[in-house]
Amino acid sequence: MGSLHLDVRRLLADRHGPEAAAMFRTLAAFVERRVGYLSRTRCRDLLADADQEEILGEVLFTLMEGALGRFRGETTAELQAFVRTVTDRTTLRRAQLRLRERETVEDLHGVHWTPTAPAPDEAVELWVDSPLDLADRTFLSDLLHAGSQADLARKSGVSRAAVSQRLTRIRDRIARLPQSQRDAHDAWLEHTATAAVSGDAPS
Repeated sequence: MGSLHLDVRRLLADRHGPEAAAMFRTLAAFVERRVGYLSRTRCRDLLADADQEEILGEVLFTLMEGALGRFRGETTAELQAFVRTVTDRTTLRRAQLRLRERETVEDLHGVHWTPTAPAPDEAVELWVDSPLDLADRTFLSDLLHAGSQADLARKSGVSRAAVSQRLTRIRDRIARLPQSQRDAHDAWLEHTATAAVSGDAPS
């Protein structure tokens, strides 16, 4: 067995030893650079700093919980290629999720909007309800939590066309609302979209 395999086995057995800890720091730095590169290039404007930190943690967890045990290469270059593959898959999966969330919000809102975590002084806010009826509000909330029209159709057991048609009817109703009620609906939509991105259950 080559020395690289021994290093990997030592890392998986106990990453707190001096040599294993050094290897772990090297891998973490490599993953961090790769995530940053993808965030600036292929995934530009999709991944916030918090996303990148979570991706780094997820990749390292994946590697330490079994992925590295499947590595069969013999050189450092092969190990880097292996880690890069795991990193790319994890990063692109998160970017695709963020893109779907953004497209869903744009479908509903009609304008570009990127959900952000509230600042501490924004965490307490007055709740503004949408003037739409309960059925329409429930549909929009379910759509935001599903992430896409296709996913909502699959979860609801209906066709994507049915979901799209209902969304069009709701948007028509929104367009006919007075400006003050449209503003109230926009505030409700943003609040609901933020809850969906945070993983809160539909209310």
